[in-house]
Amino acid sequence: MPEDPELGRIMQEKMERIMRERRDEREAELAEHKIKPIAVTDSNFDSTVLDSELPVLVDFSAGWCMPCKVMEPIIEDMASKYGSRMVFAKLNVDENPLIPARYEVLGIPTLILFQGGIERERIVGVVSLKRLEQILIPYIT
Repeated sequence: MPEDPELGRIMQEKMERIMRERRDEREAELAEHKIKPIAVTDSNFDSTVLDSELPVLVDFSAGWCMPCKVMEPIIEDMASKYGSRMVFAKLNVDENPLIPARYEVLGIPTLILFQGGIERERIVGVVSLKRLEQILIPYIT
């Protein structure tokens, strides 16, 4: 560090700006390759979810549901982190009433984790990213 305090401050500010720019570039690059949850329906649920070799987290939600909207970025973040090792799916309960009825989904958002075609975990309501990770990590292959 230089002995001149003003020069030291300028160098520190420049270093912080460079680090911010690099972080922003990395985040932008990662955003381009983000894995998003896939849409599932009553007609493709069995083949997409139950027959999957990977564990599948299904988000039962609806477009009008504010708590569902709160969960959306959390699930997208999980999908971007773990999407190569777990399938993340979204099912609109208004457009697809049969599957929610089959699994007795009574409130939304409801997240159900399937592994080997069997329900392993169920989360009802809003949870934090940290809590969701704690629940899912044991199932991520």
